[in-house]
Order: sequence, then C-alpha cells, then structure tokens
Amino acid sequence: MKTFFFSSVVSSFYIFKFLAMQDSLLEHCSNYHLFALCVDAAAYEILERLDLKNTTLIPVSELEKGRLYKAKKDRNYHEYCWTLKPFFLNHIMQTYKDTCYYANLDADLYFYSDPVQIISESPSASIFLTDHNFSAEFLSSYETSGRFNTGFVCCKKDRTANAAVNWWLDMCYEKCSLIADANREIYGDQRYVEKWPFLFPNVHIISSRGANVAQWNVAGYKIHEKDGEAYIEDDRLIFYHFSGLEILSKDEYSLCTFYRIEDNPLNLIYMPYIENLRKQITLVQVCFPDFRDSYANRIFAANIHRVNLSAALTKP
Repeated sequence: MKTFFFSSVVSSFYIFKFLAMQDSLLEHCSNYHLFALCVDAAAYEILERLDLKNTTLIPVSELEKGRLYKAKKDRNYHEYCWTLKPFFLNHIMQTYKDTCYYANLDADLYFYSDPVQIISESPSASIFLTDHNFSAEFLSSYETSGRFNTGFVCCKKDRTANAAVNWWLDMCYEKCSLIADANREIYGDQRYVEKWPFLFPNVHIISSRGANVAQWNVAGYKIHEKDGEAYIEDDRLIFYHFSGLEILSKDEYSLCTFYRIEDNPLNLIYMPYIENLRKQITLVQVCFPDFRDSYANRIFAANIHRVNLSAALTKP
C-alpha cells in the first residue's frame, strides 16, 4: 500500500513547475503516487509524451460533469482551477483506495525532504493543515488570505476526511472568487478550511516550520544549512511553496513579488529549484521546441529580484 496519493491540478502555464515538483517527489518521497488533472490539451499532451514515473494523468473532461460543468460557466479561469482542487481530491479519494493518506499539492511546491515527517507529528489525525505563519510584512494578509494555505491539504483515509473534503467541495461550488471578502471570510478555495477545526474532529495544524515555507513567511525565519540540508529555524525544510516565482525564459527568473531574497534562502532553497526548472524546460523543449505557455510576460513580471542563470554560468 502506498503511503500517499497526491492530487495536483496542472495547466500548460504550470508545466515546468509541475515537472520540477514531480522530480522532487521522486527524489525525496519514499512511497507515493501522483495524480495530475490536466486542465488543457497542451498539458496532457506534453506530460503524456514524457511518460512520468509514479504519475497518472487525468484529462479534466473526465470530471466536467454535473456541478463542475455548471461551475465552469459562472467563474473565470483562475477561479475554476481553484474550484477543481477539492473536486479532484475528492475524485481521487473515492476512486483510488490503496493508500493511507491523500494530499492536494499545488503545482508550484517543491520538496527538499520526505513529507512523511508531517504525518509523524500526529499519526492519529484525520486532516493536516499548514498555517501561513505570515512574517511581519504580511500580517495584514490574515484578514484576506486567512490562516491556512491550501497549497498543501493532507488527510487520512477515513470518514472524517471524506466528510471534510466533501464539505470543502460544496463550499467551493457555491463560491470560489478571486476577490477576497474579509467580512464573509471568503477567498478562492482557501478560507473555507479555516472552519475545519471547528466542524470536524482530529484536525492537526502542522507544527514544523519546514512545511509550506513561501515568500509570505521566509523573511521571518532563520535559514541555515546543517549536514548538507536546508533548515528553517530548528526544522528540516520539507517543501517550499514557490508562489510568486515567474519563469521569464530558460535562464531568467523573477524570484519574488515583494522583496529581494537573502543569501541563505537564495542559495539553499531558490537556486536548486530554478536549476531544476531549467532542467525541465530543456527536457520539454526536446519534444516541444516551440512551447512557451509556461513563460510569464516579462513586461508585467516583478523586477525586484531577477536571476539570470546564463550570466552566472559565464562568470569567470
């Protein structure tokens, strides 16, 4: 039996990031299978050609029935992709049973060590949530983005988790808006899970600082190296959420939307990731040399901290 069944929604814009995540799982996660919901034909075609290990591709057309078909008509593309997250997680939970835990993974996560560490915090828990742990600059975001981040939502194979994911699915079907409503505590698919600790038993808030590190909290942590591994305070880095990182070309990357990344997170966290992205871009371009959907428009991309790998590689 697999320890984890992971679900992830991927569009052609996230192909390179998804491939980097999948590669990091192969390296660091000991016993898993990854299910990818391909939102568009380009994503399915590219990933199918690459014949990925431990990965099953599912075209979005397999899920676009009933309520999802209706939801697609009344929200924009980004809202629909967010809506798909609980629907797809529920689909995997109901269809594929040979596992201990399920987890939704946003395609811009990247693993640096085995996520089984998260389960060991509370083996009896039904649901595992990650607090945003906003740094000082982002404290006001609790009012809009809420306490928990749904880039990683993990649950045990039990009735409580099934009920919680079904409830999340119902809420996202009702409303999944890009516009935050602080008064109603709604923002996309995200703020609904704030109610889980009050509605369902056995909800565990992940204590490790190494889970779901991101631009919204990394500036508040001490990042250091120990035995060749990246550490967040006293905890081993498990995964980083690269929200805000934009790919401008195979060699150029905009790292952060709000500030420059300091040397330790840059060298220990960001550089391994963008080097892996570069590897994935090269791999895809062998078969699809004209594919550019995953590149951000450099005119609109943040210019606060950019890295040019080709320039770095040519320095004496």
